[in-house]
Amino acid sequence: MVFGLRCHQCFSSAIELDSSGRCALCCTLPPPFGITRHIWEYTGNAALIIKAMKYRPSRKLCVMVTELLLSVWDELFLNSSWDLIVPIPPSLQSLKLRGFNQAAVIGKTLSKQLNLPISLSALSHRGYRAPQASLKPERRLSNVKRAIRARVSLVHERRILLVDDVVTTGATVSVAIKALLDAGAAQVDVVSVARSQNWNSYRNKVQKIFT
Repeated sequence: MVFGLRCHQCFSSAIELDSSGRCALCCTLPPPFGITRHIWEYTGNAALIIKAMKYRPSRKLCVMVTELLLSVWDELFLNSSWDLIVPIPPSLQSLKLRGFNQAAVIGKTLSKQLNLPISLSALSHRGYRAPQASLKPERRLSNVKRAIRARVSLVHERRILLVDDVVTTGATVSVAIKALLDAGAAQVDVVSVARSQNWNSYRNKVQKIFT
C-alpha cells in the first residue's frame, strides 16, 4: 500500500512539510494527539465496508480489516511504542443495536498481534443526546462533548494508542483524547481504519474543546 507524501503528525496528504515533516495546519494548529494514522479515505468502497462493519454488523469483517491494517503497520508507525490500547467506547444505544463494539474488536486484534495490553474500561460512554450519525457535523461536537470519561487509575502516565473504526469530524476522538489527557495520560496516538476527507476542515472547531 502506497501512502505518498504525508504529514508525520496528522497523516494528511501534503505538498509542503516543514523540517520536522509536519504540514502547515499542524504547525499553526497543533493537535492534541501525538500522531494519527489510517489506511483508507472514508469514501467509495471503503465507506461501504465501514458501514457494513457498523450497521450489519460483522465481527469477522472487523477482524479482516484489522489484519489489512496490520499488514502495513510498519509503514504507518515508525519507532512508536505504547503502554496500552484503548478503543473508543460505544454508547449503550449503539451496543444494544449492534451487539458488540467494532472498535473493541479492532483493538483486541491489534492487542493480540502487537502483544500490547488492552483496556475496555479505561474509557466509558455516558450516552449521547442523539446518535452521532444522525447529526450534521456542526452539532456532533456539542452532542459528544461530555459523553466520554476516563479512569485515572488505568491511564495515568501511560502512553495510549486510541482505536476507532472511522474518524469523520473528529468530535468523538477529540473528546476521548481530552478525557485521557485530563486523566493524566502521558501521550495519546490514534489509529483508525478510515478517515473522512472533510476531517481537516473541522479541526479548528473540534480543537476548541482543548482551550
